Amino acid sequence: MALPEEQKGHSSRPLSIRAFADLAETSPRRIRRLIRQGRLRTTTNSAGETRIPESELSRLEAEKQNRIIKHSMELTPVNTSIELNMDDEDGEYHGGAIVSLQRHEAAMVRLGYIESELAATRRLLQESAQRQKDLEDRTEEAEQDAVAATVRAVEAETALEEMRSQVIDSTFKAMELQKEVEELRQEAHKPWWKKIFNSTPPKNDSES
Repeated sequence: MALPEEQKGHSSRPLSIRAFADLAETSPRRIRRLIRQGRLRTTTNSAGETRIPESELSRLEAEKQNRIIKHSMELTPVNTSIELNMDDEDGEYHGGAIVSLQRHEAAMVRLGYIESELAATRRLLQESAQRQKDLEDRTEEAEQDAVAATVRAVEAETALEEMRSQVIDSTFKAMELQKEVEELRQEAHKPWWKKIFNSTPPKNDSES
């Protein structure tokens, strides 16, 4: 498909489907199918008509070239022709396998494609291994954080139990002090004569 001069200059003027199909040397039906498949960018003018940028011709040309390359890379058997070539000097015949240049180029293209696919596969494997390692590292860090959180929770629970014990001890001490205060209050409210008569005189050592 030959590109017009404007297309070579990166023109992007909008074209109708039929005009675009004429430049692409194909049918408007195929262009509409490519649009439905999302393989061509389109715009809509003020009248609501579908228009295709002329620069999309390069997309079709690239797809065409890719199809040609993929077709040449199909794993078809390569037929060789065997010829017996005679050396004029010694008169002997030497057998040689002659492969057509076109098939040789196709084989080289296929080999390059396979090598690129292998390189891409190796890169994907390396990225996958790196992601796996990162995931393992994050998992290990999360486990360590969980262990540390568990230890802190146990320490906090132990400290809470100690505080509860201290509160219980303080409560008992407060109750004892309150009882002593109540007894002192009652003793203070007694009449003076009860304090005198109820008081036990100290024992005399001579009487004993």
